[in-house]
Amino acid sequence: MLNRRELLALQAMIAGGAFVGRPFDLFDVFGSSAKAAQTNWDSGSLFHILPNVSHERALLKASFLSALTETPEILVDGRRITGQRNDTNGLYWQFDIPELQSSTEYTLELRSGGGEALAEPWSLSTFPDPQSDIDHVRIAFYHCPGGHDVTAAANGARRPTNVRRALIDKVASFQPNAIVANGDHLYWDLYSPRFAQRYAMSEAGIAYAGRFDRNLPILGTANEDFVLKGGVEQIAPIYRTTCKSIPVFFLQDDHDYFDNDDATDEIFTFPPSDVMLRLARTVQKLAYPEFLPWCARARKDRETDDGIVATLTVAKGPLQHSFTTKNTNREFERIEMGLLAGPFKQLHGVWRFDETPGGCKVSLELDFEFSNRLLAGAMSKVFQLLTGSMVDAFRVRAATIYG
Repeated sequence: MLNRRELLALQAMIAGGAFVGRPFDLFDVFGSSAKAAQTNWDSGSLFHILPNVSHERALLKASFLSALTETPEILVDGRRITGQRNDTNGLYWQFDIPELQSSTEYTLELRSGGGEALAEPWSLSTFPDPQSDIDHVRIAFYHCPGGHDVTAAANGARRPTNVRRALIDKVASFQPNAIVANGDHLYWDLYSPRFAQRYAMSEAGIAYAGRFDRNLPILGTANEDFVLKGGVEQIAPIYRTTCKSIPVFFLQDDHDYFDNDDATDEIFTFPPSDVMLRLARTVQKLAYPEFLPWCARARKDRETDDGIVATLTVAKGPLQHSFTTKNTNREFERIEMGLLAGPFKQLHGVWRFDETPGGCKVSLELDFEFSNRLLAGAMSKVFQLLTGSMVDAFRVRAATIYG
């Protein structure tokens, strides 16, 4: 008998087939003959790649068949975009491409640090300008694509990787302008009384991915192997390079934080703790693109005893500036931002988290003065807008995580 999620998934796929007006053979997707579609495109050294775009920026997450010892580059529009390594060993990289034109198809060339081609060139298009008129749009939606072959055989709850990869290929064959993957990209629950023994804490799960140690950092320890085997392996193998030219927007749900939403007399698994949040963010950092439309680039420069030093590049149209701040965490109360470098005479900001009945009020106070009048005239309104955008982004993100 189908459970609720399987029934919803089936209904969504049937509706999707009817919407685009094309044959949708469920046996080809779910049946034993399901196979991943093959193309003539040469993926070379790439194992998987997932892009996200706006009208002026692209962000790609990629992994390779073997670790890279030199920093890879993407060549686009006469520019070289240097990759950023996201893991310890050099298998997982990201490429952040700013200053693109809207409604434009670009050719991307992936090359090694020595200039050798790592894959055949491919195309990726930006979205139309937000103020423009469009004739039509085709967006594919699905949810709950997660599942690991190691535990699928044991509990019978998830379809094997080859079937789910065939489903992704089927979705891509409709040539959508974008894909929205709506949560539960992985099932590797750690503490849920209902599901932990099926997934991360099952005999097969422990034998394959090991145990997670809450007291250790995630990257650079045995926890990194746990995340790669238990989490990333549920994402990269089903997408591979199928969506190289299709922006994919990943929304997160409860299982993406390594637990089901459960509440019993013994345990509450929601909202996710800081450790579970960091687990989810690490999987995202390695496997699929996040996106902030007002932020052209964000970089953590170093950690301090009480926070981090970070550099933020903000952009609005052709205007783009970077600034570096020290961000001091006053736990459960506020985060204080102090200027270290950037186009300001002074900048000071405070994120405040004030407890209220039934929730938390989040506010951002940002006090700044630009270094010259010309820059102030060009960027003051942008920063005022960004202050509101950051609070909105925080609110949306909190709603996604906590409901």
